[in-house]
Amino acid sequence: MLIYFIMLGTSLFFACYAQRAKPYIQRNGAIRRSYYAFCALAALPFVFVTTFRYRVGKDWVYIYETGYIAIRHGIEMIPDPGFRLIFRIFGKITAEPYWAIAFVGLMTMIFFFMAFCRQSVLLPATILFFFVSGAYFESLNAIRQMLAMSMFLYSVRYLKARDWKRYFLINLIGATLHQSSVMYFPVYFLYGIRATPRRCLTILLASLVAFPAIGILLRAAAQFIPRFSRYFGTIFDSGEFSQIPFFVSLAMTLVHIFYLGRFPERDKDFEWMTWMVLIGTVFILNNSVVSGFLRAAEGLNIVQVFSIPIMIRKETDDRMRVLIPAGLVAMFAAQMIIIQGLDGSYGVTPFQWVFFK
Repeated sequence: MLIYFIMLGTSLFFACYAQRAKPYIQRNGAIRRSYYAFCALAALPFVFVTTFRYRVGKDWVYIYETGYIAIRHGIEMIPDPGFRLIFRIFGKITAEPYWAIAFVGLMTMIFFFMAFCRQSVLLPATILFFFVSGAYFESLNAIRQMLAMSMFLYSVRYLKARDWKRYFLINLIGATLHQSSVMYFPVYFLYGIRATPRRCLTILLASLVAFPAIGILLRAAAQFIPRFSRYFGTIFDSGEFSQIPFFVSLAMTLVHIFYLGRFPERDKDFEWMTWMVLIGTVFILNNSVVSGFLRAAEGLNIVQVFSIPIMIRKETDDRMRVLIPAGLVAMFAAQMIIIQGLDGSYGVTPFQWVFFK
């Protein structure tokens, strides 16, 4: 893990300088150039580690290396046409799958950090929570979904601007990389719907009470979605209840609702993100009914990298400004330690450079 902590520390160092320059970028061209330079330097450690890893990540060998070899032999093992095209192009050039996987990792980090630098109100916090939440480590595994997810996060700027053409185009491309991006189409229409503590708590409690009925409806709907229907009738037909991710997501939902009540002034961005986290929690709850909903929930919960900095920026109490982020970091860190340290689900340790393969 030392490599990852060095990566994070270096990135946060430059992100802090970028954050200091951000308030002045509209008034001074030199400072604006410095801001983007520091943003690039903040992204570079993540880009370097992601691009030059070799066989790091649980899915590398079992899915992507095997899938790459299969595609080179004319077997369409990977279902997503856009991603398959990437592998097919690289397959014409080289038999080594590393180059295709490295390219996907490079593009994923570029999209993520372009989104962070353009949209985050507190860049160091966004990078920190991107890391401790496990989203970065997931990008070393579920590389199809994470590339599509990074494109979604980049497209959020167009959602806020109500530029539906660019938003839907980007996520349509993302859907060719991973079908789960289809869920980003309807969330466009959530933006602007008022979220209040009463509404959110009512929906959350109703979802918990109506869990059996919702499970039946979701299972029926999922049978028409290829991404989920392929599990039916297999050993993956229904997943186990994901206790730790559910309680972490539930805690995050309650924190969002708490800040809706603490600062009741209208904030369309934060309210939309609260809806996303709330729906993500409901999805995780139903992962035991439809296998794969946990991944869908992660695709919605990724907006936390923007909403948590908004909460920190909103906070007027100095003590709360420290305690809330510290508590969230501790919660996410505990989740990461359990998943990676005890379970080893990510498969990102030990780290291996491509230079020494």
